[in-house]
Amino acid sequence: MPEINYINPLLKKNQPKDLFAQISMDGFSYSIRSSESKQILLFKYFKFHNILLVDEMLRKVENIIDIEDAIKDKFTCADVVCISQRSTLIPEEFFKPEYLKKYFEFSQNLAEFDELHYTYIPEIKAYNVFGLPSFLCNIFYTIHPKSTFHNQSTTLIRKGIRKGNDDHISAIMGLNNGFFDLVLIQNGNLLLNNSFQYTNSTDFVYFFLYTCKQLKINPADIPVTVFGEAIQEKSIIEELRPQVRTIEIPQIDISDRSPLDNKQRVQFYTHFLLNS
Repeated sequence: MPEINYINPLLKKNQPKDLFAQISMDGFSYSIRSSESKQILLFKYFKFHNILLVDEMLRKVENIIDIEDAIKDKFTCADVVCISQRSTLIPEEFFKPEYLKKYFEFSQNLAEFDELHYTYIPEIKAYNVFGLPSFLCNIFYTIHPKSTFHNQSTTLIRKGIRKGNDDHISAIMGLNNGFFDLVLIQNGNLLLNNSFQYTNSTDFVYFFLYTCKQLKINPADIPVTVFGEAIQEKSIIEELRPQVRTIEIPQIDISDRSPLDNKQRVQFYTHFLLNS
């Protein structure tokens, strides 16, 4: 059963609508919006418990889609975000699609049944290259043949660039269970995009402070904005708070009369910021 289960009575079959999905080892969420008004017509979130292997996660997603009639309807477009550490940035001047595998394997492992995708990020003139299980992609190609896939770091980078355009260094963080993304911005330029695995709040704070030390940045000067599935873990955030200037859970203001409160929007931020 979904932990969040909102269905707008305006949702009807065969009306022009868009599909958004967010997938991670912790859960699967999907939303349906009117293509015309952009109003959310459906939002569902299925939390996963004790998922350790990607194959387990894939089976969970497949089983949910099998029983969800709403996701089998026709869509104008379909955007799918996979929360994963498996991505790498390539500057535009060096990017050639025929070298995707070489780019990716320079810093990541490509599994046997993975396929590579990429997204152009105009704000930094670079491509985000990421790997996804082919089985997962095929599930969504069945729903919409032109499904578009994304890595969450693209959204964080674009949000950070738009937000951090002064002399002060600012941080955008995507806090997930087991790892966090860290984006550092100064004067509208990307200083760092990386992700770190952690098992507890001590690890979390250590990796943040170690990164600042390596870059010769005073963490006490940095405002931190936090998004992500694990923002409900208040103890982790509170452990970092004394080390930085401020920690902000941002306000995501949208005009689609979303049924979710702001903390839920921040938790599922890709649904609301992906194409903004």
